[in-house]
Amino acid sequence: MQQTHEHTGDTQHTRHSCADRHSRYWGGYHSARFGNYYRRPKYNVPVNILEQELNYEAHIYAVGFEKDNIKISVADDVLYIRGTRSIDENNKPAFISQEFPVKIFERVISLRGKVDSSKITARQEDGILKIILPKHPGAITLQQEIVVS
Repeated sequence: MQQTHEHTGDTQHTRHSCADRHSRYWGGYHSARFGNYYRRPKYNVPVNILEQELNYEAHIYAVGFEKDNIKISVADDVLYIRGTRSIDENNKPAFISQEFPVKIFERVISLRGKVDSSKITARQEDGILKIILPKHPGAITLQQEIVVS
């Protein structure tokens, strides 16, 4: 691991490169052929999660997956998302680099007790799976300004 040291007075600070932090956090996922860089696990797709006043909204990159082939379920306060599709075995893609899966994807999102799972809805728009996760009433916090005295 490459380290850069800085000295400020009596205190010594150590900075690590972004690649080093990713390697430590993700357990060393990397590609020997294309260099040492962060790579998502094979069946993961990108997910953005937005927080709004009354709900969370998860946007899952699911390009090429039909809505009938996407399964969403909740068990033990965990959201499970899985998509599958068929690929012509005689005409498989010949990737030199692959950033997202084309045959199957899986995502798991902890709801941390903040979501009313009985009211979850989902829709697909332009290859993005949008899952609306309504907050429990106790998890809704109204925006307020605090005056410093």
